[in-house]
Amino acid sequence: MSESSVRAQTGVGPLRVEELQEEHSTRWDAYVERHPAGSIFHTIAWKRAVDASFPYRAHYFFAERDAEIVGVLPLFYVDNPLAKSSFDNAVVQAKASACARPGTS
Repeated sequence: MSESSVRAQTGVGPLRVEELQEEHSTRWDAYVERHPAGSIFHTIAWKRAVDASFPYRAHYFFAERDAEIVGVLPLFYVDNPLAKSSFDNAVVQAKASACARPGTS
């Protein structure tokens, strides 16, 4: 069975992952507000606060299916000369790991 026929039968399109652009900010925050695991640490306001306060580079990713956001993942690149540089979500607490609809894969 081809991928397109599976999509036609299930009504579910492919999952796409993109890095957040400014034009998606309203949709991002609306998703976070509706999601039971969404928190202040997932919001665009938090991203802006961290951007203004720390030298970290924010990389916010979202998963989308059928033009609907189905998951978000806020990450910050922490460049630390005394330790290994890495992507980290510690600056947004452990509670701000991926926030996604169950069954999204």
